[in-house]
Amino acid sequence: MNATVDTPQADALLVVDAVSKRFDATQALDGVSITISAGETVGLIGRNGAGKSTLVAALTGLIEPDGGDIRIAGHRIGEEGARGVISCLYQHSTLIPSLSVTENLFIDRIANIGGGLIAWRKAHADARASLLEWGVDLDPRMRVEDLTLEERQSVELARALSRGSRLIILDEPTAQLDSHQTARLHERIHQLQERGVSFLYISHFLPEVFEVCDRAVVFRDGRAVLTAEVSELDEPTIIRAMSGTTDGAVAQHPRGNPALTSASEPVLRVEALTLDGRFGPVSFEARPGQVVGLAGSLRSGATEVGRVLSGLLVPTSGRVTVRGDAVVAGSVRRSLASGISSVPQDRLREGLFPELGVDENVTATTPGKLGRFGFVSPRARGEAADRIIADFGVKTESRETAIGSLSGGNQQKALFGRAFESQPSVLVLDTPTAGVDIVSTGAIFDRLELAASEGLATVIASNTLTELRACDIVHVMFDGRIIRTFDQGWSSEDMIAAIEGVTES
Repeated sequence: MNATVDTPQADALLVVDAVSKRFDATQALDGVSITISAGETVGLIGRNGAGKSTLVAALTGLIEPDGGDIRIAGHRIGEEGARGVISCLYQHSTLIPSLSVTENLFIDRIANIGGGLIAWRKAHADARASLLEWGVDLDPRMRVEDLTLEERQSVELARALSRGSRLIILDEPTAQLDSHQTARLHERIHQLQERGVSFLYISHFLPEVFEVCDRAVVFRDGRAVLTAEVSELDEPTIIRAMSGTTDGAVAQHPRGNPALTSASEPVLRVEALTLDGRFGPVSFEARPGQVVGLAGSLRSGATEVGRVLSGLLVPTSGRVTVRGDAVVAGSVRRSLASGISSVPQDRLREGLFPELGVDENVTATTPGKLGRFGFVSPRARGEAADRIIADFGVKTESRETAIGSLSGGNQQKALFGRAFESQPSVLVLDTPTAGVDIVSTGAIFDRLELAASEGLATVIASNTLTELRACDIVHVMFDGRIIRTFDQGWSSEDMIAAIEGVTES
């Protein structure tokens, strides 16, 4: 299973031939070769920092390789014949929320009726036709900010295809989609393949790669270490290729200290918590060392419960206490002061300051430890940042590097480091391994296991079975209510059924 299974270059839509790229001391790409044929979907897999993002930047013309050759439809990147043939749908939408679907589709080419005026009727009609051509049934006059995540992704895909793109790069396309939305996306990919559209599918969720891809390429340390037909692969083989080890180890699920958990009073109590239109009433508790799951699809209310606990949303009614003391709702600062730390689902919008350094981000919630009278000691901050970076394995050139330039997995590990730095009693996580490679996921679970053994109570909001298996108990939410509760040992079929609203096994 190696590069010899690649499509012959003469028949390929995309040819990446021995491409290399170095950033200072980091060899980001090292002689990478990949081919993709018309109508083919190739999965790109690798740990965070393996070189996937650098390859995407090279394919889209954002960076120029140091060596090697990239050709699309027979033309080098940057040549007229290659323009617009490749498009990338990034994990975070590039649409402008305040503009309409029409404006986002045709922002550089809206029909003109002279005198600088825009022919809106024609523009909306053209947008509607373009959307329908690619299977998207939306009112083009809607503002993007009013669309669901799935609808935004559909608009981005239609925009790329309407501009003539024949190779679509999908960067973690299902990270924020539920199971139904993921199935619809995969169906659309298969339909577009029949029309000759090709896909480079980047995902950390291996079952998706087996579901939707024809071939898979595994990156490690900037090299393509494995290329094979998906039908010839299994998960242990891919994990070994990703990690460079032969043990095939996967995440060890937290189990904490059962004696401590059973003998202790709950550290977190949630009583009749309600947010009108979202969820409620919801009640549960978490004891020291216990990992509690809140399972549910995107509209179940599970994520919103986590956001209330974190101080990001204000509940309509109900009560939350930590060690018997009431938590003041609607304030992240007060939740932190009460002993609740969190890692949000949308790390870029709600967790990080992308333009600031890693050091400033990982110490942002603990300024009181870094100086006196409101002043932060640069030396203290640097020492704390170095310790967090080392403890959580954050891969960065320096602690001053802008955290927005790090891979998603390294951003997530930095967020975990910051969350633990405040020494919380309760840790709230929302889909904590989304966009994180399987080996880094194992490191995150190892850290949670250690924290649980030391008495940390954890709440995980998720609909991902791998994350839910890390839990001692799982409360399944549907339509804003807890409808079933599972102890350890549940089956995938029962859990999926409950998430979909089935109340009996």
